[in-house]
Amino acid sequence: MDRLDVNYYEAHAQTVILTDITSDEYNAAILQKLRDNDPKFTSLGITFGDPGDEDDFLIGREDDLGWLGYFIGRSTTLQYLFIYDTPAYMHMPQAIEVNRIGTFIEGFNRNQSIKEMHIGSGLGSAMFGQTDNFFKNNNGLRELSFGIMSTISAESARSIAHMLSQCTSLRKISFEDSEASDVVLAEIIKAIGTHPQLEELDLGGNNLGREGCAALGNALKVCRNPQLQNLYLCNNFIGDVGLATMVTGLRNCHNLTKLSLTGNELITVEGCRSLSTLFQSDQCGLNLTHLYLDNMNIGDDGARAISAGLANLHLLEELHLSQNSIGNEGAGALAAGVMDLQSLKALHLSHNTIGGQEIHSMIQEPTKISTLETLDLMDNMFSVSGLIFLGNNLLQGTRTLRELYLCNCAIDDDGLQALAGGISNCCNLTGLHLSRNRSITATGLRSLSSFLHSDECCVQYLGLDAINFGDDGAVALADGLKGNSTLKTLCFRPALAGLTSAGWSAFSRLLCNTSSVNSTYLSNHSVEMIGSYGDQDNDVKQLLDLNKHYTNNDHVATRKILLSHPDFDVEPCFEWNLNLLPLVVSWFERVSALMDDKSWFELAMTPEFSHKSMYCFEERRKLSTMYKFVRGLPLLVVDGYSSSKNAVSRKRKFDQ
Repeated sequence: MDRLDVNYYEAHAQTVILTDITSDEYNAAILQKLRDNDPKFTSLGITFGDPGDEDDFLIGREDDLGWLGYFIGRSTTLQYLFIYDTPAYMHMPQAIEVNRIGTFIEGFNRNQSIKEMHIGSGLGSAMFGQTDNFFKNNNGLRELSFGIMSTISAESARSIAHMLSQCTSLRKISFEDSEASDVVLAEIIKAIGTHPQLEELDLGGNNLGREGCAALGNALKVCRNPQLQNLYLCNNFIGDVGLATMVTGLRNCHNLTKLSLTGNELITVEGCRSLSTLFQSDQCGLNLTHLYLDNMNIGDDGARAISAGLANLHLLEELHLSQNSIGNEGAGALAAGVMDLQSLKALHLSHNTIGGQEIHSMIQEPTKISTLETLDLMDNMFSVSGLIFLGNNLLQGTRTLRELYLCNCAIDDDGLQALAGGISNCCNLTGLHLSRNRSITATGLRSLSSFLHSDECCVQYLGLDAINFGDDGAVALADGLKGNSTLKTLCFRPALAGLTSAGWSAFSRLLCNTSSVNSTYLSNHSVEMIGSYGDQDNDVKQLLDLNKHYTNNDHVATRKILLSHPDFDVEPCFEWNLNLLPLVVSWFERVSALMDDKSWFELAMTPEFSHKSMYCFEERRKLSTMYKFVRGLPLLVVDGYSSSKNAVSRKRKFDQ
């Protein structure tokens, strides 16, 4: 087919039969939406493999890409375009030739409505070298991301760089997980210097090394007043030398708020010194709020090197230093660096070697970060003295703490008892994560009772997975949660907890104590999950469903009373004479209103109750209760009559 010009498309746009130029009805429907400028059709995916959803145009041999490009080019409602990576089993050059990628690009280049675009690797230099007009004319494009680029050449990289240099509106560029080589990235990064308006650059998951770091440092250095706020460089091959050259450009980024170097294991103490120098510079670091330095194995020496720089990050909100082989000595240095940061909300130090007996000697002064909300110390090795120090030193001065992660920290019963005092001071704690501390037993769990009973306790999540606490532990937890109205989730896997029917019975009594109506009313109506989904005792699951479904605890209590007490003992009410009868009548009226809720039947009609009509059941109970009051009335009336008669006699005698 000869190439058609724009005049042909304009002349036939409204009359062309869309099913004649597409391979199936789905693609025809997409062209129809583009032709009509459907205001609801704002996102389009173009794929060479299986379509992800109904808005994906799956290219086939019968599809005329010239018409697809034309309709995209004239669209004013399309805002998001995703050209996905080519499946490995397809020979892309042949597909491009058959479907005439050139005619597609001619039409696509006229679009000015697209704001976000993803370019897969399949189109390669065939597209990169011909899209200049799109990037030059579209002043609304804000986000651009790229797919797998492990096979593209340096020539294609230069085409991409030129393409980027044509666009002045971009705010976000992403090469995340593109697997691009250091040479390719070095070519592309050169264009970053022409984008002072860029706010986010993501180069994570590539092969960025010394050459790419040097290119990035130079690009940022020559960039005039860069607006860069977020820089993600995780999981590359950045080393000390590369980081040092990149820092020269980062000093020019006065607006940087998020920096990620996670997973760059080649960075050692020298690289940490470069970062510390950067953070202590006059401008860079003053606005940094999020710093990700996980999985770099910097050790105690690296922690000491970076500590001084951290002290200068006065707006820092999150600090991630997990998986870095940091011990007590490094923790002591970090404590000195962060203790005065009044904006720090999250501190992540998991998978290190913190918590030994000597920790108290490494941290000389009390570390009380008054703003801390999340403390992650998972997968460390805490001794009892380390936990005492943690509770007395940090937790007692951190009343804003909301999430505490201590999973797999070698905590035993003595350790949990030592920690309990500090936890009790965390009056805003909503999540306590203790999973995989396999030495904790019922004895340790009982030490949490006073905290769970406290009026200041607001814990909503308690994680105890992979702890074999057994039935005794279940009893201890059930006792600790009596009267607690905040906990929503008690998380563990029953198969690993060693529970039998005795343990589940303890939880059942916690949720619905049937020994008396009053005990049922005072049961726990707040817990929504005990154990794990799909692995619970049936009775417990039914009660948890009641707790979860209704937000009003009085309504939950009423339903549990109706389910558990087929007959009410009203004799204890006689001590109030007939004064209580109107209240009982009013209670049954409220029950009748609740019975109108259809969901009540869905939750209540278990096999135990499926043979009963709940309405009739409730009416019989009401009549039974009224009968008991009536049966007790003669005694109440006689006693009342005798009392009034005696009072009249005494009055007559007095008058006489």
